[in-house]
Amino acid sequence: FRLFDRKGNFITNIGTYGQGPNEYQNTYDEQLDEKHNRIYILPWMAKRILVFDLQGNAYDPIPLPWNVPKGQFRVNTADSLVTVTSLPFEGMPSVVWVQDFKGKIKQSVPVRHLKAPRDFSNEVMASRNTDAYDVMLLLMVPTRKDTLYHYNQKENRLIPRFTTTYPGDKVPIHNYMELPNHYLGGIQSPVKVSEYVTVGSKPTWYIVDKKTMKGNYLHLINDFLGSTSPESWPT
Repeated sequence: FRLFDRKGNFITNIGTYGQGPNEYQNTYDEQLDEKHNRIYILPWMAKRILVFDLQGNAYDPIPLPWNVPKGQFRVNTADSLVTVTSLPFEGMPSVVWVQDFKGKIKQSVPVRHLKAPRDFSNEVMASRNTDAYDVMLLLMVPTRKDTLYHYNQKENRLIPRFTTTYPGDKVPIHNYMELPNHYLGGIQSPVKVSEYVTVGSKPTWYIVDKKTMKGNYLHLINDFLGSTSPESWPT
């Protein structure tokens, strides 16, 4: 990670590449908390969230109660609480939980029907475009009808917010994102690139108004970086 200011000026490196303390190789999620001068990083297949300040200094990591294969999180720095969502492989006790900075679980949601096969083609997603803690499990192997949820911390439950139905028995790869006034969905076909890896084809995108529930297909062009192939995944 490299930290820049809003004018593009380099400030400092955040952590280093490696396997030692406060080092990482692959990362899956991160959070920038400018108000509290903190950057949080969740490495891939990790039992800890790394903690740095905006000057690049490392702090004690936040231990996780078990190894998180792929996960999304949100830190409440002021209350020293962390909400974590993990790809719920078989044997994991929880899909979402709230813990303190010492790793003690305060509350959790059991995996139950959300259990995912032990295949790293699958993903756990959170769009973070609203104040809600949204989460979706994207299963490619095998595909299944999935839902965008909100995690209600007060009630400690996942509340379904958006899903779609598909004709026939074959369920495509699909994912949902949330915007302040709309839901954004994508549909892909599975493409097997090796014996153990499946990826999605070029996606078809649609957008749905939250109030009217009317939608349209869309074609998004993002050329902010001057790419010669400007069509990109919306964020």
